[in-house]
Amino acid sequence: MSLSPYAIPFFSSVPPSKLSKRNFYLCKAKDSLSHFDFNLFYNILEEWENCPNLHSCLSLWQEFSSTSDELPSISSTSLHVLLFNVRGLDLRWQEVLLLISSFKFDALILVETGECDISFHQKIFQDYRLLYQIGENRNGGVLILIKETFSISRVPCSIPNICVVDIKGEDNLRIIGVYAPDSKSWSWDDLSAFVSSKCVIYGDFNVDIMDDGKKADTLLHWADDQSLAHVVPNSHTSLRSNRVIDYAFIKGLNLDIQ
Repeated sequence: MSLSPYAIPFFSSVPPSKLSKRNFYLCKAKDSLSHFDFNLFYNILEEWENCPNLHSCLSLWQEFSSTSDELPSISSTSLHVLLFNVRGLDLRWQEVLLLISSFKFDALILVETGECDISFHQKIFQDYRLLYQIGENRNGGVLILIKETFSISRVPCSIPNICVVDIKGEDNLRIIGVYAPDSKSWSWDDLSAFVSSKCVIYGDFNVDIMDDGKKADTLLHWADDQSLAHVVPNSHTSLRSNRVIDYAFIKGLNLDIQ
């Protein structure tokens, strides 16, 4: 027996007898998945059920498949970014120097820098351009260091603890550095205007996507509205707990995070 992708509907609709079971498992999925992942799962299920045959379903999904020619990868363009919660740059700048000498990277994002003397640090990190955004208190602040070899353009942003820069090339890549303390005066929606077609948002979000309930749902709902996907490291990033609060959101590209 042979199977044809042009066969009559193979899973056209859910029979009434199985509808209640379908809804039961959807409720289970909604309870166990993040807002972003549940919406993705639900959309895939809807497409699977509503396509008239296998060929049309696969053709639809082919539109969303990525290839190396369509989506520039950070690794393929040799762009390496390091995120470090420095907790006071003026006190720990020597640790940053050690990072620079120990790792090869093109951009370094420092969050929770505290109040710092940028003119002093510009003399220390002479091979990098420094882009600083002040925080809302003496502990806040974001500093992005990018190698002088890259052509960049800073994007004006008045939001505290948010630093935005475009790296120019065949396709501009936008990098957004974020420090989001619980006491922040702004909302995630305030960042929407800065999300571009190809961008990465790195930072300390102070939200554990898996464990922070409503706070996580709010962040993921915003990310979903902006077509952003979250990329989370495998191990915890907080020194004070097992929480994972430092990660990235991406749009229009691929990212490996360690």
